[in-house]
Amino acid sequence: MENLHFDAWQFANNQVYAVSPSTRISFSDYERMGTYSHKASGQRRYPTPLYALNDKILRQLLLVFMEVRLYIRGSQGSDTERRERIRQAALEQQPRLAATVDKLNREYVEAQADHAPPERLKNLEMEIEMLDTQLRTCREGGMGLVASICYLYHRLRLDSVGVAAELGIKPPHVRSILWKLNEVFKSKFNEDGSLKPSDRPIAWDVNLAFLWRLSGLTYAQAAEKLGVATSTLAGFFQAKGIVVPKFRPGKPVKPPRVVALREKKPKVVRIPKPKPPRRERFRVDVGKAAELRKAGMFWKDIAKVLGARNADVVYCAVKRAGLWVPFWQKKKAGTLRPRPDHLCSNHCMCRHNQTVATRTANPNTANHVCA
Repeated sequence: MENLHFDAWQFANNQVYAVSPSTRISFSDYERMGTYSHKASGQRRYPTPLYALNDKILRQLLLVFMEVRLYIRGSQGSDTERRERIRQAALEQQPRLAATVDKLNREYVEAQADHAPPERLKNLEMEIEMLDTQLRTCREGGMGLVASICYLYHRLRLDSVGVAAELGIKPPHVRSILWKLNEVFKSKFNEDGSLKPSDRPIAWDVNLAFLWRLSGLTYAQAAEKLGVATSTLAGFFQAKGIVVPKFRPGKPVKPPRVVALREKKPKVVRIPKPKPPRRERFRVDVGKAAELRKAGMFWKDIAKVLGARNADVVYCAVKRAGLWVPFWQKKKAGTLRPRPDHLCSNHCMCRHNQTVATRTANPNTANHVCA
């Protein structure tokens, strides 16, 4: 009897094939069929937990798990009362979740009409699907869904895909609930399956700590004498609403200082200073400036004639009025005006202040020699 063991590969290679003489199905028939695999999971990394094989421990775990999930404080009453309290808490969340789903549906329709980016549509789809699953699975409190997942996964040995197919949910949802069940069991239960005490007895003297605080000791000094952490002592006093006045031993407590009421000073009405008259804005005669520019004057000379501050003022005013054509546009249109200063015909760097008519009438200027 001591040598007995379980052979994990006892039934290996005993797979039943769809196309075989026993099934009398041909390959042509199998091509038009759909295949559905329903099998138990293989070897798992972790052993089966204690609560999965004990109905009493599983019942307590389901109650604690749903109370933690629905933020229900206190686990007083019988199992039936606690189950009813869980169901009522889940039903109270239904209107809020339904309103949120309707709002997200409207946003999704508007986003589709406005041709929103695909990332926005994908996020809305995920949020709507998540809330819809929560509404569908928590109609009766959600305890039945968690119990079904635990039963199918641990006792029937189905994998997360098989459990999800049986319950109409997705495999990641199954794995998430199983992981949360294990975390709640580790935090709320002992290794033997018994519940951990929720209110641990205080191992230090509360009255002595209070007297030390009244005598002027700090939380750190009192905690060091009691052998506990400073955060434990301070947290206990704050949770119970115990406020100890701050004072030092040997020094009397100063009475609160009474501040005499002072007479209000009359408000001084300040008369605002008159603003200096606004200087009239200089306006450029853009028509005259454009004519002078066409006549061949430089912007600097035009500014002096018009009395402007500088050449940039005249240039910007004429350009803003649309009366000046840039050089590159004139060159492109072939309407360049002749400049009064011309280079010699032999392309030397000397300049002669002569007009085009003078150069045309005097052909000798074309063959002169520059000094």
